[in-house]
Amino acid sequence: MSTRETYKRDLEALLDGGHTVSDILSMLAEVCDDKADHIEDNWQDDTTAKVWRKLSVRLANTSNQVHRHYGI
Repeated sequence: MSTRETYKRDLEALLDGGHTVSDILSMLAEVCDDKADHIEDNWQDDTTAKVWRKLSVRLANTSNQVHRHYGI
């Protein structure tokens, strides 16, 4: 089984385990925000950190919209 298939299986397990799509998007947003912090603190690369931060915000907004519109 490929790595991609393993990750897809893991994501499906999260959904089957009671997490919602909005939960998973929210967790991804947190990971992106943590990554931005790490890049700022350890690499002083504000440009790359800003990209990760913007992605975090976009994922958080999408998570909220999915929850609000679909409840999942």
